[in-house]
Amino acid sequence: MSTRFSPRSRGVFSPILAGYLLRFHFARCVPRLFLWIAALCCFGAETGTAQQLQFSYRLKRVDLQSQDPWPDHWLTWLDYNAEAVIAYNANYIGAPTDPNFRFQIYYASNSDEYQMLTGEAGSVGVTINSVEGDGLRRSKVFFYNQDLEKADGGWRWKASGDSFCTVLHEMCHAIHFSGSKQDSFGKLPMPFQEGLCDYIAEQYWYVSIPKKRDRTKRLDTILKLIDDGKLPSLNIFFQTKDYADWDLLFDGNRVLGYIYGMFLAEFFLDDPKRAAIFTTLMKPLRGIGPTQERKGIL
Repeated sequence: MSTRFSPRSRGVFSPILAGYLLRFHFARCVPRLFLWIAALCCFGAETGTAQQLQFSYRLKRVDLQSQDPWPDHWLTWLDYNAEAVIAYNANYIGAPTDPNFRFQIYYASNSDEYQMLTGEAGSVGVTINSVEGDGLRRSKVFFYNQDLEKADGGWRWKASGDSFCTVLHEMCHAIHFSGSKQDSFGKLPMPFQEGLCDYIAEQYWYVSIPKKRDRTKRLDTILKLIDDGKLPSLNIFFQTKDYADWDLLFDGNRVLGYIYGMFLAEFFLDDPKRAAIFTTLMKPLRGIGPTQERKGIL
């Protein structure tokens, strides 16, 4: 599945907001919501091609290819968090059992290179999955790093952290694709796919002061949608199939789809009792994964 990314950050759960949603949206669609959750799967497959980039790093879990070398501490962080994200996903959705499972990550230095590699315009991160003839699933994560840039012959870091979350978000898509049963492909509604990846990715990136401010701003955005009567019901939201649907639903602002989807994931996973229900529903749909080696190379 291709995932168009817009900058996002973790929402803040509010009992008041939950009350609004329960009153106006949950009552009519909770049964359908749980049916959709029970149908969780790997996220849809599509094939793609890309040129090989110049530098290649092989870590424990991450194969990283880039035109430019990366700082060692960034690579260490990426490898560590790949393990953490796999473990976190395993709690809810299942994860690949093959210890050789790896991520192939391509880093594009700029938007033009990223678009050339992926054919994607208007996004900064995408996962491209495929199923081989032997049933082996493979994933590539493409990444346009907005936080790491060349400056004065060296590297300079921006403070937003959005690009770190992008990588982890796309890792989640690859894990879900690889670790769930093939016969359940594409059954989870798109809002929950994106919401879960956002929620899990944010667990493994520290929350800086700007991100905290951004989190509050996003909560205010949801509350304003509710007050203005513009927050779609879950029935309507869960019928969306692609980002064009989100553009129509949110007057061209698809970022709101990520915010709403992440809130729903947080609603279930931040509360132990609701998380237990969610985990129980997921268990029958976990795939054991193939036993042969996977390197995520198409």
